[in-house]
Amino acid sequence: LLVARHRLSFLKMWQIWVFAAICLLPGVVWYLHARNLYLTYGNTFGVLSGGDSKFGNFSYWLNPLFYLRLAARETEWIFAAGGILPFAIGFILALRRRHPLLLIFGTITTPIYYMIVARYAEEHWGVQYHLYFAPFAALGIGIGLNWVVLKLRQVGWPDLRRSPYALAGAACGVSVLAALIWTVYMYQTSLNRQYRRSTIACGAQVNALVAKDELIIVSSETATTRNGVPSDYQEPNIFFFSDRYGWSLPSDWHTPERVETCRQAGALYFVIDNKTLYENNPALLNYLQENATQIGPGIEAECAIFQFAEQ
Repeated sequence: LLVARHRLSFLKMWQIWVFAAICLLPGVVWYLHARNLYLTYGNTFGVLSGGDSKFGNFSYWLNPLFYLRLAARETEWIFAAGGILPFAIGFILALRRRHPLLLIFGTITTPIYYMIVARYAEEHWGVQYHLYFAPFAALGIGIGLNWVVLKLRQVGWPDLRRSPYALAGAACGVSVLAALIWTVYMYQTSLNRQYRRSTIACGAQVNALVAKDELIIVSSETATTRNGVPSDYQEPNIFFFSDRYGWSLPSDWHTPERVETCRQAGALYFVIDNKTLYENNPALLNYLQENATQIGPGIEAECAIFQFAEQ
């Protein structure tokens, strides 16, 4: 957009550099903080190292299923199904008029971004990567609906039944209604499943029972690998709800040796809220019974909090 309006002279505009600093510096500060967390506890989402790889490659880019999955994510979370038709009208109009460039550039560049973060962009648990297209989708839908409304006004009510725009108007009306219904459904479903109430309650219990500066180990239901590649197993929920720091333990590391390593590094508590994971690791259960005391609501309440004995 800058090049289209100012060519390369934008490089001389101090306002642009100030704007860039305002946008980027908070992120730089945050990632420096996140880097310290990784160096201390090993917790990371793998932006550059220590976690899985989000980046795409030819195995994704040459696979038609990749693009079908992207389309499914967009249809479900961005267009709410019904927004596709008015957006298509708006995008075609923007191409014909070469305006607004924001819609054209956004629609072209966002799929490139999806190709860069291909592994996450195609998955149902990576819908947050699609949020960046929402403003462009809203702009295109607005342009499309506005065009239909203007055409219907030009035709006038008496001649509306004989106008080809009547069908377009009816279709867009149905699209808007479908989008509203789909949005309500998706929000209701998302709010019901986003966090289990027991997870929030367990975080509150940890906050109440563990001193502010003491470190914890939190059991994760995710393994270190997914489909043969490294996976982000560090689930932040209980850390967030308890406002505590420590180590995240992947599901395939639930062994006495792994827990003891964290304990030697300073962990004073072990938190597990998954009953199946708890019962499927008898060696770890024996270790905890010998070296710790359960002080939480218990695994039946999906919140076992083990306090290690002093060494």
